[in-house]
Amino acid sequence: MKGQSAIEYLMTYGWMLLVVAIVGGAIFATVGDQSIETISGFEGEDIALEDVGMTTVGMQGVVRSQYNDRVTVNEIRLEQDQEEVTVFPGREIGVLDTDTVNFPVFETERGTSTIDITFNYDAGGLTNLESSGVITGNYRIEESFSPTEWRTMQYDAQGTGYHPYTWGPREEPEIEWMVGNGSNYRSNPSLSEGILYQSSREDIDDVIEIKFNAYNAETGDVEWSIDLNEEGIGDIEGVEDRGIGANIYDNPEVTDDYVISWRRNNTLFIMDKEDGAIVNELEGQFSTYSDGIIYAAKGWHGEPINVNEEEDRPLDEAARFDDYLIAYDIENGDIIWEYEADFEGTGERSDVVSEHEDKRWIYRDGGISTSPLVDDEYVYGHGKGHTFALDRETGVEVWRTDIESGVRSKPAVDDDRIYLSSLDGWNVDESNTINPDHVNSTIWALDRETGDILWSDRTADRRAFGGPALYDDKVYHAGTNRSINEGYVYAMDQETGEQIWKRTFDWRDVWGSPFIADGIVYQLGRTSDDAESGMKALDAETGETVWEKDIGDNPRSTPTIGEGRLYISTRDEDRNHNLYALER
Repeated sequence: MKGQSAIEYLMTYGWMLLVVAIVGGAIFATVGDQSIETISGFEGEDIALEDVGMTTVGMQGVVRSQYNDRVTVNEIRLEQDQEEVTVFPGREIGVLDTDTVNFPVFETERGTSTIDITFNYDAGGLTNLESSGVITGNYRIEESFSPTEWRTMQYDAQGTGYHPYTWGPREEPEIEWMVGNGSNYRSNPSLSEGILYQSSREDIDDVIEIKFNAYNAETGDVEWSIDLNEEGIGDIEGVEDRGIGANIYDNPEVTDDYVISWRRNNTLFIMDKEDGAIVNELEGQFSTYSDGIIYAAKGWHGEPINVNEEEDRPLDEAARFDDYLIAYDIENGDIIWEYEADFEGTGERSDVVSEHEDKRWIYRDGGISTSPLVDDEYVYGHGKGHTFALDRETGVEVWRTDIESGVRSKPAVDDDRIYLSSLDGWNVDESNTINPDHVNSTIWALDRETGDILWSDRTADRRAFGGPALYDDKVYHAGTNRSINEGYVYAMDQETGEQIWKRTFDWRDVWGSPFIADGIVYQLGRTSDDAESGMKALDAETGETVWEKDIGDNPRSTPTIGEGRLYISTRDEDRNHNLYALER
């Protein structure tokens, strides 16, 4: 929406209040019984705030440069009633050009007040210049705002994959630092207050070590690390050990006080954010945190079947996801409510096959297979062939919809719709051999209030393990067609499902979901020979490539972004995993 006027924004979203100010004066607007708001100041300044409008993520403003050279905006300070927050756009604005910036400012009913806005910028060889003005109206600053926070996979409990206040590199970045972080894990890093949190696994002399680590985001230094394999850790009285405990596929979540992680032996760990001390252990995995509550599935039953060694083992003994979703109070671990989805797996064959070297593993279908979504009203769960909505307060089912395929990645929800990415099953050839190179995926849009299917889009031989991301009335998604080694990233209209743009790359695999900051879509992928494995940065409006970076390693998770830096987890040719920080 770069350069979009506030009037266009008002027409699109129906906001009742609009303020338009111009340099040297102000235009006043009153709608209904709302009080009059103004933008003043900026007279004769190089940088000015012209138009503002309200969005679901706060105030959006058009910033204009009136300088005869390019201007770099370093930071924007907002002050109100002794509360101050700083936005770091880190961007350049062309000669007499405009750009759009999001501010952590929202409407309020507390009455009219003022917000002082100061732009710090560089221009004409001079640094740390400032331009100031004032907004007057029914607005408040978001007190908990921080541009350094990416506390959960896909940014928030709604899974949007969009951070409205931070930014990433606008040119091809360089590797700032890299740390080795074990082997054989797919843990997405989370970021809070300058610390990265991530799980790791190491196989040393046939001994498996599972750790949870906190890294300094500036340097990569280890702040603290705890061993989750110590005797007594993860052994919850009365809780079944579901097996597969050595594998790490978690999405760490960070709160003001705690870090939440899970292992596939069906254990949730609640750790102190400062030192990693384990505060509580709960039954479950696939968790989502929101407003003091952890929503989690119970996880796995049993062990997968090794086809090479266990040909006679019955399929109904194979590992299967559980049907339970639980709401826990994070402070004391009390169960607030518990819901049983009662999915019915077919038991005829697996919908999940994992191949590693000479081994083929089979898992039984059914159960809740990804982290739930949470908004103000509902908790949304997903599994084999079904998605459902529960009342957030009581856990009572509101609706359930059959989508005839399995959801394997975190969906996303906005004010109107929930968006899902599903795998329709592994194609089976005439010899009844499962071919994981050919997978059909479908994107679904459901009404969030009723579960009605609004639209869907399915393409044969398109494999998409990542989930969708939402931004500017668009759904972004990525996947691959392994049969021709073609990867893709595309944007669709949220309301209709109509494709807006699609970009293809020579990728055999796409790991993780797209994510968006400052108008740029980021996606990881790799070629069949890892020759061009790395990151693509695409313009969110057009899909055009902004920059690309070859990392060399195989990307294995959804990255994290904060204040101009990207954090990426990869696996090298020796199957060792590394954590990179990229910055420009």
